[in-house]
Amino acid sequence: VGEGNQIPKRRGKLKQGEDRGKAVSGGCRWCRRWWSVPSVVVGTVGGLRREQRSREWLHRAPHVEVPVPSPKRDEILVKIEAASINPVDWKLQKGVARPFLPFKFPFIPVADIAGEVVEVGPGVKNFKAGDKVVSILKAFSGGGLAEFAVAKGNLTVTRPPEVSAAEGAALPIAALTAHEALTETAGIKLDRTGPRKNILITAASGAVGHYAVQLAKLGNTHVTATCGARNIDFVRSLGADEVLDYKTPEGEALTSPSGLKYDAVIHCTTGIP
Repeated sequence: VGEGNQIPKRRGKLKQGEDRGKAVSGGCRWCRRWWSVPSVVVGTVGGLRREQRSREWLHRAPHVEVPVPSPKRDEILVKIEAASINPVDWKLQKGVARPFLPFKFPFIPVADIAGEVVEVGPGVKNFKAGDKVVSILKAFSGGGLAEFAVAKGNLTVTRPPEVSAAEGAALPIAALTAHEALTETAGIKLDRTGPRKNILITAASGAVGHYAVQLAKLGNTHVTATCGARNIDFVRSLGADEVLDYKTPEGEALTSPSGLKYDAVIHCTTGIP
């Protein structure tokens, strides 16, 4: 993948203050682009951790003004009122996905947004200027941490008046993750037509977890949930049938207090780098 599918050559050490691009010759275009980022290191490449390299680069990356984008066919231009940051966003900002992401610069992170439609492109029939909406942008292309962003019409919904911009922006990625886990992986029918299932949801007070509890209760389910002690009442208010404090022996064992065997586990506590 890259020019001629070449394997990047081994990087040489950089001298104090030397530009990274001088340490690489040949290799694929992605690796050359990463190591040719115009920044200055404070020692040798081998002596710097990935986080340090990313931090050095971020401090020296130029900040630029970009024009307001124009919506193309089936797109809308949104004046952003709120945006939410997901793990994929801070990972991209930290440089975890380099040299493959971001695809190009300047890069504006964040995919979950809420705002007001100011212009619609050709072919858009469901929205008009002035509509309050919630949209999900392409995660790897971003655009949410800005004043305006272009969103696909088929990835946008109208925001009800009772839902604030902040609440709407917190919805897309987290709620869709919970929805996919429940319906596609666990096989739960949210219209309550399916067989009754016993579900365990860990980290039920978190972003994905608290949506998972509410969505699961739309189906024919018995929900056992785990969370911290301070959030037990909150998780119960979402509809969980049983709530365990994960720091107690019972919570660590993840055993249903009523002795039920789980049909599926929605595990939301996996560590992230």
